[in-house]
Amino acid sequence: MVNILAIFDWALTPTVFRPMFHELMPRHLVASVTDAESLRLARRWLLWDSFRVALIAIGFTASVRAISVPAATKEV
Repeated sequence: MVNILAIFDWALTPTVFRPMFHELMPRHLVASVTDAESLRLARRWLLWDSFRVALIAIGFTASVRAISVPAATKEV
């Protein structure tokens, strides 16, 4: 499960966040962009970033739980 979450986060970052960074960062330089567009983009970024942080937290919790639970031993 942790590997799947890590791969999903690894794929999500360049495909979703980098294009939004390029859109959001030069906003103060472009006078034709409205405040409403900037706010909409910032809200979209916060939504996706919250989702990404939640995935990281789930993956971290799952990995800590995996190393904390004692291994099942088979009695013969």
